[in-house]
Amino acid sequence: MPGDPLLHISGEGGETAWAFTAVQREHFIEYYGLDRPMGEQYLQYLAGLARGDLGFSYYFREDVSTMLLRRLPWTVFMVTAALAVSL
Repeated sequence: MPGDPLLHISGEGGETAWAFTAVQREHFIEYYGLDRPMGEQYLQYLAGLARGDLGFSYYFREDVSTMLLRRLPWTVFMVTAALAVSL
């Protein structure tokens, strides 16, 4: 997918009122591993999935696993209701 994830986070896309300095940008690129090859990034992602780490949502500003667990009861309810109606 084209694009730079730090572009959205830093606000350079016009969505926030601040932007990273060059030093901050380099720090975050190294911190998040965006300077590594795509294959290595993907393997790191898969290793995180195996540990149950689904990542962090910058849009909602919370862990993805927390978001999913909070929405799980309603999902189970809707699936159960749909199954009951279909039967």
